[in-house]
Amino acid sequence: MKKEVLVALAIGAGMAVASVPASAYEGGDWRTTIGMTNVAPDSTNGDTAVGDLKVDDATQLSFTGAYFFTDSFAVELLASLPFQHDVKVGGLSGVTTKHLPPTLDLQWYFNNSSPITPYIGAGVNWTTFFRTTSYGEVAGAFPGTKIEIDDSFGYALQAGLDYAFTENLFMNVDFRYISIESDVKAGGAKIGKAEINPTTVGVSLGYRF
Repeated sequence: MKKEVLVALAIGAGMAVASVPASAYEGGDWRTTIGMTNVAPDSTNGDTAVGDLKVDDATQLSFTGAYFFTDSFAVELLASLPFQHDVKVGGLSGVTTKHLPPTLDLQWYFNNSSPITPYIGAGVNWTTFFRTTSYGEVAGAFPGTKIEIDDSFGYALQAGLDYAFTENLFMNVDFRYISIESDVKAGGAKIGKAEINPTTVGVSLGYRF
């Protein structure tokens, strides 16, 4: 459902301004942002041999850089500081994991003469998990067992808008759906699959040059 809402909002915004002839960006422009992004996993996060998974959301500093190869099309790279999530396994608390989610998108900007420039994008995501640790209830139930989450490759959908304060300075609001599905291992053996599939919301300041 999250994917469908995201795509519908993006298409609706694009149709509203696609007929306006003026251009906000030009081929050869660069665009960069820095801000905060919240990663909110789907309501169900997969299951394992010892019970369902529940992954909490997380917020972290994020960065983007984009290059316009035409007035409307750009390629963008998303990066961030590591996100840290608390994870419950079979209702037991006591797992934390960190991840980095670099994402590469092809974007289409609906250029127009107003300060607001909406866009949509689609691309690929690589999420790498690290420093997955067990403590508390999980460590007590499975003493000495190391929990691991494998890396994930998946697709990403994006919609957002820029609001220009000046010719170069703008504010950005960005929404993404990212497919993140990874094998979960305990003691080196696969015990299930994590289906995190988050929706992300980012607010940032940007500069065009």
